[in-house]
Amino acid sequence: MVDKKRFSIGEISQLCNINPKQLRYFDEKGIVVPEIRDENNRYRYYSQKQLEKILLVKEMRELGFPLQKIRTLLNTGDLSTLARELESHFQEVRKEIDLTLIRYDKTFELYKRVNRVQNMIREVPLNTQVTSDKYQFSIVDIPKRQLVFTRYHSYSKANDRHLNRRAELNSIIEKNGLVTVGPHMAIYHDNYLNQFNDNIIDCKADIERCMEISQVKNFYSACRIQNSFRAASTIFRGPYQDLKPVYEALKEWVEIQGMKTSGAAIEVYVVSATMTNIEGNFVTNILLPLTGYEV
Repeated sequence: MVDKKRFSIGEISQLCNINPKQLRYFDEKGIVVPEIRDENNRYRYYSQKQLEKILLVKEMRELGFPLQKIRTLLNTGDLSTLARELESHFQEVRKEIDLTLIRYDKTFELYKRVNRVQNMIREVPLNTQVTSDKYQFSIVDIPKRQLVFTRYHSYSKANDRHLNRRAELNSIIEKNGLVTVGPHMAIYHDNYLNQFNDNIIDCKADIERCMEISQVKNFYSACRIQNSFRAASTIFRGPYQDLKPVYEALKEWVEIQGMKTSGAAIEVYVVSATMTNIEGNFVTNILLPLTGYEV
């Protein structure tokens, strides 16, 4: 076999561990075309030089090189060209790895959140009287964090789920390649109870849709720092339109503790319509920032 000057498709297939169909594909695309033809039987064969090319093609394919670039490398046969292509490909692979790691982190974070909220759904009461002992009202400290956001006055009822605002925020996140942490949030900078009014005209409020972000290389206009703050907190399970008595009970509890709320409110959509279509399983973390804290 060492002294052979020509190789059939079957021999190349065995030598290089390449499927004959792949070799025929390389032939059709002009990547490596058998250059020897037997005048007696008219069969075509690969030369020893082409064996080297096939080994290079196989190696480049294993590295993920597209066929067009492989064809250029074969035609050029220049080391400097190969070095440039390898450097370019290395950078592309590095980006793919980074994106894969980001997807892994986001998938794992969502996996943990789904498992956590399954327990939460079992523990949080549904459609029961709103009382502090059942809803575990508490004071929490929210650490400083980075947010991607949209903020403007808009009309929004509690049961419309802000889908257009959510889609708008997702578009900003995707266009800027931002990495998010945790669920979507809505910050009502004023009039948070307006969302429960019957008439849409009376449902206007200064609403900020946002998500926490990490790994920010460039700080975009749609990003901001939210300073740490203290807030009254509770968890509610059920439809968004049923949140009003929860808000009222939480605010009353704060006043009983001798404190005041700032007038803003934050809804953290722990379990939302993107995770379940059963409204009874929606889980929302309500935060009422205390006086003296800006959100």
